[in-house]
Amino acid sequence: MEQGSKGEKKQEPKHHTENAYWADKTKDVSYINHLHFRGDKKWKSLVVVVRGTMKYQEFSIIIKAGDKIIAYEEFSLLENEIKVLERSIDKDVYIDVTGQLISGGFFTAGGNIYVTCTYDSNEQYKSSSVIWEADTGEKSTIDNFYLDNNQLWEKCEIYIEGHKDRSTGCLLTLLSNGEIHKNGRMDFVELYETESVTYSFEIKQKVSLIVTGYISNLLFLEAGAKITLTGYYQ
Repeated sequence: MEQGSKGEKKQEPKHHTENAYWADKTKDVSYINHLHFRGDKKWKSLVVVVRGTMKYQEFSIIIKAGDKIIAYEEFSLLENEIKVLERSIDKDVYIDVTGQLISGGFFTAGGNIYVTCTYDSNEQYKSSSVIWEADTGEKSTIDNFYLDNNQLWEKCEIYIEGHKDRSTGCLLTLLSNGEIHKNGRMDFVELYETESVTYSFEIKQKVSLIVTGYISNLLFLEAGAKITLTGYYQ
């Protein structure tokens, strides 16, 4: 290793990986889910491997790093055909891989997706999370959903994922230290099936973090969602 100017050893990058996997079959549309990587690390790069498992299927793939969409691709695959997407990140942001698996209308579509994200283990945050989850026929108010002011929170993330066979509207507000965060009024979001969305906020204070709002049904289906609030600290 190189020596610093004061004789201290300079940390060399230690690259490790995290992986996520998704697979499904459908005669209609299946929403890609659970391919979420929290923003507690400095992600260097990611590789997304998409494979068709039935005779014919169509995909739409969206890769989001923080608030920026870094890839959006639509393509079709035959059985055992593979599509690979690679992107550089080099930031400590959350990563979401979402999209749809779509049947052509005559055959069952099938696919699996394997995601590998590389990160530098020298650059990581500690974290604390709380979860709120419910199903409802009309509206369910979000309550008792917070992180205490026992850490100096560098930032926080709110990850929302809909429930299967549900159609969900969600309206949230983030409070920090008893006041609405400057970017804490989130737009009303509609989630069909297991669609997901992530919000990220800079905090840099030792304050309480409280999420308020509600979920409600859309169309004629019940609503259902799982919401995770995660705070990051050094």
